[in-house]
Order: sequence, then structure tokens, then C-alpha cells
Amino acid sequence: MNYASNYTSIGIVRAALCLIVSAACLVPSAAMNVQVRMATGGNLSVALACILSVMLAATLVIIAEDSWKSRQFHRLVWAVPLFLVLFFFNLSNAVSLAGADRTAYAEPRTKAIQTMRSLKATMQTMQTERERYSIAAGGKTPGMIEAEISSHQLSNQKVWNRTDQCSDVTRDDSGNFCAELAGMTAKLSAANKVVDLDGKIADTKNKITKLPVYSETESPHVSALVNVYSAFWPVTDKIRKHMRVGSDVAFGVVVETLAAFGPMVFALLLWPENLGTARPRARARAKKEPVKLPVDQSAATFLAACVTARKGSNVPSSDLYSGYKVWCVERGIEPITLTAFGTMAGKFYDKRRIGNRMSYLDIALKERVKLVAA
Repeated sequence: MNYASNYTSIGIVRAALCLIVSAACLVPSAAMNVQVRMATGGNLSVALACILSVMLAATLVIIAEDSWKSRQFHRLVWAVPLFLVLFFFNLSNAVSLAGADRTAYAEPRTKAIQTMRSLKATMQTMQTERERYSIAAGGKTPGMIEAEISSHQLSNQKVWNRTDQCSDVTRDDSGNFCAELAGMTAKLSAANKVVDLDGKIADTKNKITKLPVYSETESPHVSALVNVYSAFWPVTDKIRKHMRVGSDVAFGVVVETLAAFGPMVFALLLWPENLGTARPRARARAKKEPVKLPVDQSAATFLAACVTARKGSNVPSSDLYSGYKVWCVERGIEPITLTAFGTMAGKFYDKRRIGNRMSYLDIALKERVKLVAA
């Protein structure tokens, strides 16, 4: 196996692995930075920033190791300062994310969560009460029950008048009428309660929908975007939320790209350095003695390497054999006899006498072989 190519392949694989690991850390870290205001996302983003710092340190160790083996210490002149800058950038990024998550976002986030939970609990209670009153009202609206009460009064107008609107229930014929009327009145009250609770539930849902998402911690660049947008179009809460999420995505990608930039730079710089280390080995190998071919294979190898097919071109047998002898001398191979060479060449090419010389038909020697033979 070609040792230089193998060594170069190892360097390329090492650089590719560094790039893959850096990208693998970049994608989830940038995604979680979108939710940096959430405790879990913030903490995981901090952890990944620390992991990237460790990767930088490991990559610097690889560069130092290669520099020591190849005695190319000048690489450390740029590697160490670049490493320090990117390493401390990652650490400061982790510290800033942790500090922002703890100080700027923790208290507003807690308040927002408590408000949301309180509103949802209140709405759940009202929905339970509404269900109970709806059952009591028989699933009817106040208008339907009022119409039933009016119809009941009109159909029993005499009893209604004799009982002085059910204030006197001592008469025998008033009991059933007034009891039914009282039941209808209770249903009407329950139906009115249902309507009242429906309004309160709708109002609570509206509050939950319009509840600003951590508006207390809205960043200045989001406010600037909102101000520019509002100069041309009306700004709704939905648009404001989309702007906030979009800006967080952009900010997260920028920050984490810079954080992962260090390992990527080191990985790419490892590639040409490994190629450079392989070149001296390739030159040294070129100076070694060539491998000698067996005598019985030399003619076939020469014909395959130095003869090409060309219609209408003929090569005298003496010229072909002369080129073969020069080719053998260059490689330290003892040439076979003219008779043996002619037998071998006759297996591959047609020949006939042209003038006073035997020639091979429809072939030509390659230009380099012609010059050497001449």
C-alpha cells in the first residue's frame, strides 16, 4: 500500500471527524439557544459551549503532537493564540448564557409561568361550574326557558291570578302549577349562570392567548424590529412573537457558529499539514531501486506499456526490439533474445515483410520510447 497516500488519508479522516463532531455539536446547541429563556435549554447550551471548549483543547493537542513529530514548531505560533482566543470565547459564551439564564430570565419566567398556571386553574374551575349549571338548565338557553315560562303562565292564567302570581299556594289547584313554575325559574337562573360563565371563560382564554411571552425580557434588537415594522404595518402579538422567535434563531446560530468555528478551523488546518508531512516520504520512496520483473514477463509488460495501436502504421521488428532493450536497461532487467521477443510479439500483432525488413502491422511505439531508442 502507498504509505504516503495512507498517511494523507489518515489526516483527511481525522480532519473530517473533527468537522463532523463540530457540526453535531453546533446543530443542537443552536436549536436550544432558540429556547435560551427556558431553564433546560439554557443549561444544555452552556454544557455544549463547555464541550466545544474541551474539543478545542483536544484539537490543539493533536496539532502539538503533529508539530513535535514533524519538527514543524512554527505551527504552534498561530495555533496557540488562535486556540486561546476561541477557547476563552467559548468559556465566556457559556458564562454569559448561564448568567443571562439565571439573572435576566429566571424571575420573569417564573412570574409568567405562575400567571399562566393561575389563569388555567381559574378557567378549569369555571368550566366545571359551567358543566354543572348546564346540566341543571337541561342544556337550554335562557331565551328558551323564558319562552317556556311565558307559555306556562298563559296556559294557566286563572291559577296564576288566583294565587296572586304564586304568592298564595294554599289553594288546592295551585300546588302543581307553582311547583312547576319554581322549577322553571331555577332552570332560568342556571341558564343565566351558564351564559355568565361562558363570558368569563372566553375572557380568560383571551388573556391566556394575549399573554406576552416573556415581554419583560424582550431584547433591544427585537424592539428595534418591531418599531421598524410598525412604521409600515400594524404589529399584532402574533407578529411580535414571530419576530422574537426569529431573532432568537438568528442570534443562536451566530453565537453557536462562532463557538464551533474553532474546531472547524483547526480541522481544516490539519488537512494541509498532514499532506505536507507526507510529501518527503513520497520523494524518498521515488529514489528507491525499482522492482525487477521476471524475465519471462518483461516482453509482455513492455508491449502493453510502450506500444499503441495505430491503423496504417508499421514498426520494423528491429526497431521494436531496440526499444525493448532500452526499456530493460532502464529497469535493470536482462532482455530476452530477439527470437524469443519476436515469438512473444507475434502472439499480439500481425507481421509481414515490407521491403527487406520484417515489420509489425497497425502499431506504433510511443513517442518517449522512440526518442530513447534513437
